[in-house]
Amino acid sequence: MSLRESKRLFLIFPGREQWELWSFEEAPQTAKSSAPAKLLLLGSSVAQLLPGHARGAALHVAIPVIHTFVASIVLPEASKSEIVHAAALEAERLGLFEARSADDSVWDWRMAPHETVGDPLGNNRRVTIVALPRQIPEELVVAEASHFSPSFEYLYLGNDGLILWKELGRLIIGVIRRRQMVHAQPLTDGLITPAALNEIRCLHFQMEASGLIEPQTSLSLAGEFSDENVSRLEQQLGLGVTRISSPVPRLPSKALELTPLEVVSAREGRRKNRFRFRVALSVVVIYVTALAVWLGWLYQLDKQVEAGARELEMTSPHAMEAMAITRRWYRLESVLDARRDPVTILKGIVESMPPEGLRMTMYLQKGNDILIEGECRSSLVAVDFSKKLKSLPQLKGVEWMPEIPQPQRNSTMYRFVIKGRMEYASLE
Repeated sequence: MSLRESKRLFLIFPGREQWELWSFEEAPQTAKSSAPAKLLLLGSSVAQLLPGHARGAALHVAIPVIHTFVASIVLPEASKSEIVHAAALEAERLGLFEARSADDSVWDWRMAPHETVGDPLGNNRRVTIVALPRQIPEELVVAEASHFSPSFEYLYLGNDGLILWKELGRLIIGVIRRRQMVHAQPLTDGLITPAALNEIRCLHFQMEASGLIEPQTSLSLAGEFSDENVSRLEQQLGLGVTRISSPVPRLPSKALELTPLEVVSAREGRRKNRFRFRVALSVVVIYVTALAVWLGWLYQLDKQVEAGARELEMTSPHAMEAMAITRRWYRLESVLDARRDPVTILKGIVESMPPEGLRMTMYLQKGNDILIEGECRSSLVAVDFSKKLKSLPQLKGVEWMPEIPQPQRNSTMYRFVIKGRMEYASLE
């Protein structure tokens, strides 16, 4: 992934014993260029290296080797998408994802320059995979950072072979092939102890067996190592040991990208918060604009009401007379409406009665209310009678409310009651 260009860059880097903050004047323009670096601060934690003057600039975080998994694998020559898929499967097999899938892990890969690896036709490619563990220290979750890469990406550590350097008090052993770091792992101790010598010896045999290093390779020591340690390494390992000066961090043009998931979540949360703020600000602007328009409308409406009140005051006598005439007309219309005539309603009720099995004992119409009482031989007859009332066209303006027929004492007859209410105005 290409690092973005910037005129001001800061790098939080794991030094030999402490965290370091480096400043770069400008980003590299080519893969071989390196921006001039200047050491600004030393600190025991990352939080101490986040000064206010670094805000607004590009900030890189170098992840220590102790918090990464690095492996080199050999894959058949294929397209980029196929290599990514194959690399993910091989990384899962090696346990680099800690029993997770590639989609749930943070990892990146790099293909080594073309070479023949155990195949005379040269159809195999060597791929280096770097992954983050399931949990990383909370101090490395720096949401302000724009790039997260392994620490060895920011170092030029010499020629091919084994390299030993120190990082935050821990010894780190790495393997360089064709000027690329193809393997790196922390040692148990921070000093050249028998346990550290055994770990280096085992790694040497393992890398030689896998073809990553030549049998007569050398061991480079980056940084300050005593003459006693150099002699001890030469005697115990049987390798040629050379010392190189402690490298100054540089900015590569391309680096492996290992942005922690927690940082991605924090960035997404900030993005959502900014979006909510913009939405809230837009709502406030719309509300203020709508309020201003509404107040203007109210002002105009008030003016119109005042003008209408003046006009009404002038026409009030005529309007009152027209309203009185209207009320009188409405009263007369209700009287003239034939649908309200009791005889018309009673006629419709009689027409709805069955020829036998039911007789009406009382009919009462008072205002809007109608009451029908009668006797029937069966409750079903009364139910059919109420249904006919509801379906009669001339009685559509009446809402019928039949009650459940009740059997009479000492008789086989049922007493029914049907109430009705006219929807239009009363004749009273």
